[in-house]
Amino acid sequence: MQRLHSLLRRQIARFFGDSFAIPEGWQGFFDAVNSAYCESDADRDMLTMAIELSSQELMQANYELRKSELRFRLLYESSPVPYQSLDSNGCFIEVNQALLDILGYKRHEIIGRQFSDIMTPASNDLFQRLFPRYKECGTLRDAEYELVCKNGALINVLLDGKVSYNPDGSFKQTNCIWRDITEQKKMEDELWKYREHLEDMVKERTAELKTANEQLQREMKERKQMEKEMARLDRLNLVGEMAAGIGHEIRNPMTTVKGLLQLLSDKEECAGYKEYFNLMIDELNRANSIITEYLSLAKNRMVELKNRNLNHIVTAISPLIEAEGRVTDKHISIELQDIPDLPLDEKEIRQLIFNLALNGLEAMVPGGILLIRTFQEDGAVVLAVRDLGKGIEPAVLEKIGTPFFTTKDNGTGLGLAVCYSIAASHNAKIDVETGTTGTTFYVRFLTPSPLLDCPRITS
Repeated sequence: MQRLHSLLRRQIARFFGDSFAIPEGWQGFFDAVNSAYCESDADRDMLTMAIELSSQELMQANYELRKSELRFRLLYESSPVPYQSLDSNGCFIEVNQALLDILGYKRHEIIGRQFSDIMTPASNDLFQRLFPRYKECGTLRDAEYELVCKNGALINVLLDGKVSYNPDGSFKQTNCIWRDITEQKKMEDELWKYREHLEDMVKERTAELKTANEQLQREMKERKQMEKEMARLDRLNLVGEMAAGIGHEIRNPMTTVKGLLQLLSDKEECAGYKEYFNLMIDELNRANSIITEYLSLAKNRMVELKNRNLNHIVTAISPLIEAEGRVTDKHISIELQDIPDLPLDEKEIRQLIFNLALNGLEAMVPGGILLIRTFQEDGAVVLAVRDLGKGIEPAVLEKIGTPFFTTKDNGTGLGLAVCYSIAASHNAKIDVETGTTGTTFYVRFLTPSPLLDCPRITS
């Protein structure tokens, strides 16, 4: 009885009393029950030991987990890189201290707020477009936003992030890091402004260089033109000096011959030769007119300048020009604008206008119209004579005004040379525009203050 398990002995004593003896035939049964109780105790001891062991392992695991969480939290909070996590609505659910330091908020002031609440309107619009795509694709790279700090200052940040998911694959939260690029943006803005400043300076200098180059081109062109004019004037002066030297010596015998021819033509016995005498007298007159043109090129000739109006001179000589035009069925058109008086030698200006008009008439076919205009332009009084001829060839244009150069069969080559000489004696300039539809000669007179009427010697 004493070898029985204590639990079995208590149960036998409860039902049969302490003096109960195991019957002879039941000994095997009680041994089996007793053996089961003993094995149960052994199993219970093993289970207890297993539970105690598992509890110790669980406690160790919990300890390690708490240590890991502490390390993670310490790393998260002490990291110099700003971190944030947002829920599916874009609200802050986690931030670290670096982010709070940048924004100037306390943790309780930022958790639960919409991220878009601290954005500028333009960045808010961008966030509303990007956030749904970020949640869908799971990654974010270099998303730039402009944020408003608690003190009202603006900062620029770049966000990189990934999405965390629940075990069932549903969205859990976003996890992002910030890069503060405010100073970088300021430097970029400064560089951009400096670049624009440099571009403006380059444009300004380029414009100045272009202007200087254009001015240089004009000066070179004017210098070339001036050299041509000087060469032309030198030739005119040479011809004028020659004419002045020999003109009177030639005229004197010509005058004598002309007088004798006139006397002989009046005699009755020479009446049959009247036609020949008249031809010789005409040729002498023509030679005399050529000498007169030579003398017009003389360098030191008297020019009597008086304050006159160019319009009056044009009007006075226009009947003579119209008469020349009617001979060859050509017409004259005159357009005169209000112009100031100029110091002019009327006789020479009449010759200038007539020579230009006569050249224009000769350049046109019957029915053509010669236009004579006066007007003011760029501080000068301009006389313009335009014909409707076929224009002047470039090779001929280069030699315009050269003494004795002519394209006419019976020309002397002195008409335009005289015009240039007269223009020079009036401080005027002659320009030519020519094309297939005609040619225009412009004589530009400067408009100085009125002078007292006085003669002067040209130089």
